[in-house]
Amino acid sequence: MPGLNGGWTRFIASRTTGSAARGTASVGRETLCLIHAADLHLGSLPQNLGAYAQERREVLSLALERIIGLAEHSQVDLLLLPGDVLESKSLRRDEMKHVWRTLGRVPELPIFIATGNHDPLAADSPWFLPGQPDNVYIFSGEGEVVELSYLNTMVYGASFVAPYRRDPPADLYRTVRPIGGLRYRDFWRIGLIHGEIVADDSRSTEPLSEYNPLRPADIGASGLHYLALGHIHQGDAELRRAGQTYYAYSGCPCGRGMDELGTKFVRRIEIDRRGNCNDEKISLNLPEIRAVEIDMDGVATTAEAAERIAEVLPSGQAGGSTVVGGTGVDPTVLETGLWASVPPREHFYRLVLIGSTHPDYLIQTDGLLLRLRENYDFKILKLINRAWPKFVWRERLKDKTFSGYLARVCADALERAERSGDAEAAVRTEAAIDLLFAAANGQDVRRSVTERS
Repeated sequence: MPGLNGGWTRFIASRTTGSAARGTASVGRETLCLIHAADLHLGSLPQNLGAYAQERREVLSLALERIIGLAEHSQVDLLLLPGDVLESKSLRRDEMKHVWRTLGRVPELPIFIATGNHDPLAADSPWFLPGQPDNVYIFSGEGEVVELSYLNTMVYGASFVAPYRRDPPADLYRTVRPIGGLRYRDFWRIGLIHGEIVADDSRSTEPLSEYNPLRPADIGASGLHYLALGHIHQGDAELRRAGQTYYAYSGCPCGRGMDELGTKFVRRIEIDRRGNCNDEKISLNLPEIRAVEIDMDGVATTAEAAERIAEVLPSGQAGGSTVVGGTGVDPTVLETGLWASVPPREHFYRLVLIGSTHPDYLIQTDGLLLRLRENYDFKILKLINRAWPKFVWRERLKDKTFSGYLARVCADALERAERSGDAEAAVRTEAAIDLLFAAANGQDVRRSVTERS
């Protein structure tokens, strides 16, 4: 494609004539190692992060630097970036210069890019700006095979050339096509593509996705050992398999908003001579966006509420509180030791307050946020209050009102539960009574009902 890959011939020549750099000796190699990362959206301004949006934008740039650092440290043979590396509409020219410099930092590392729907190879694409390093290859929209004979490896890829690619499943063979033949029989066969997995059994002639629909059956028929996917921001927990082909989404390596919570990762894939894949999910140790529920039971003042939050956030587990939304520690995601662990105060938090405060105290979120900003340095994106003052219903037993009648009915129910000798039933009954009176006083208790049931 004009304007792209101008230095690739030089890169290949340097690899086939060089001697000491990584990957030059293919004879006797037992494994091929690669890094798979996607969906960085470099240059995007993260949404719903308020004053922290620009800071988060810089974290995205740091993610690319760490991917290159990981590839260099791990001595991998390839880096695969299957799409949405850039956010083309908002990426600045100076940011693209930094992208090119970063990708060229390890000149002996071949980097393959198949662009996605957010960075398609349109006429005004930042990918056409000058500065592309010799070691970077960007695939065209029609799909190509690139040979790395010094690695006994071929790499297949296809790019988006517009924001949508509606190819129906019947046309996928021109996207993920069978490799086959004697030419690549002894090669490691690798692919990368941006797209959306759709069902195998669909007979529809209409597109099942506007983002390059991919059927597992077609992936399995491709002849590839590993297919690196981009587009879905939640990385697969494990590799998938269709036929003899392993495939997976790496997910985004760094969350950009409150719908992308918790620990993110890139994949390190090692493929043996038989095509078996070993998969490691590796954290880049970047600040995360976390959602944390904090139990405010018994809190009586705004100062106490701030102290409770400050106690909980470093662990996310103290005081009966929990990290939610997939933001807890994932034991399957590895840390390399290349970068220090992120201190709790560097993460970004969405806080949800739950439980029952003192009967005389109703949390005012504006005042609580002010106190938190004055006394602590946590990065709080949003504070949601679902805690309510505890309703002392027993004080209404003699009232000649509906609340009094309801209190007497509840007291009878609790007494029967206690007389039954079933301590658990008594606890459940009292909790239900608390929720009943909270709802009667206008509190939204739907989440609490789910949590306690």
